[in-house]
Amino acid sequence: MSPSVLALFCLACVGHAAADSEVANRGLGKAMSNAFVPARTFSVPSSSSMLQQEVHQLQEQNDAMKVELERFQSQIEKMRPQEQNQQQSNLRLGFGVLGFGISGVLVYSIIDKLVSSRRNVSRAPEVQMESSPWFSQDGWRGKVGGFDANPSLAPEPIAPLPESEMFGLDDLKELATQLNPVIGYWDPLKLAEGDFWGQGNKATIAWLRHAEIKHGRVAMMGFVGYMVHENGIQWGLDWGKWMPPAKAFEGLSAPAVWDKSGFFCKLSIILGAGFMEFCSESSWMLARNGERHYMKGGKPGYMPPLTSGVPLNGVVATPPLDYFDPLGTSKWLTEAQKKDKLTVEINNGRLAMIGLMGFISEAKIPGSVPGLKGLVKAYDGDVMAPFVVS
Repeated sequence: MSPSVLALFCLACVGHAAADSEVANRGLGKAMSNAFVPARTFSVPSSSSMLQQEVHQLQEQNDAMKVELERFQSQIEKMRPQEQNQQQSNLRLGFGVLGFGISGVLVYSIIDKLVSSRRNVSRAPEVQMESSPWFSQDGWRGKVGGFDANPSLAPEPIAPLPESEMFGLDDLKELATQLNPVIGYWDPLKLAEGDFWGQGNKATIAWLRHAEIKHGRVAMMGFVGYMVHENGIQWGLDWGKWMPPAKAFEGLSAPAVWDKSGFFCKLSIILGAGFMEFCSESSWMLARNGERHYMKGGKPGYMPPLTSGVPLNGVVATPPLDYFDPLGTSKWLTEAQKKDKLTVEINNGRLAMIGLMGFISEAKIPGSVPGLKGLVKAYDGDVMAPFVVS
């Protein structure tokens, strides 16, 4: 290749790069316009008529460029809803696949429980039954949770443990060391040394332990729920009169989402919590499963399984699934493993109670929790509104 050809080739490359830089600096509108409007070669006008003609042609080209730019802008605006619809469709498809998978697992679990209840009639402990004014003597007889049941009869309550065999203060101190060897036992208010309602100190300790486990579970659900609502995660469904539209919750903090929720939504949560409270306190359901009340030597935090039967207006309802561990995976755990998991649950519940109050404090008083500053949306409502008498 001769030096002259090489020089011409370099000059062409430099000129092309300069032209590209000039086009890039003009902006998106001018670049798009130049792509569709052919370039013109201008000559110096020799008269005013030629100058007017040239100006007229430039105006026509300018109008054409504006029309083309508006067309592009309208196409971009049309593409945005299509992209959003596509994202929503993909999200619905993902939830649909997830729901289908969960439904399949639940159906399999229901069938497995029904089959196992027919094969194993001794799964639940046998309990003595006696007449109860709650049901009529002519009750339905059948299988409930794998053992014979008659709604016209109620189980004999399990006798309380002697106080000497119940969980006491020394046991509580040992448990506290297992839960947190660093802090150990810490009770500045001396609550564990009290005697609530004249039931005795050990019954008081059992009540405190049950209350801590129960509130820890509620706090764990609340902690997760707070993060979900704080990030604006929604089902994307229209609940009609039961719930305000999804747009009404956009940009709200988690406590404000609760304030904005409909009456039936709040009522369902309160009734659900009340039903679980009823189950944990029901002597009928506890005796049905061979357990005592926690203040009489039973297990603090114990929730009778729904699959063993729930007394409802003269009949025993037996749901195929339980609210805790509906797939029945805990039946494969040993007693030692269950004890370890209960220890983990207590610690996680304590952390959740602290974390949830930290969220609420930062939302109500921005900057009060240094680690959450700027991460939690402000809330100008009253967090105690449900307990305030107007």
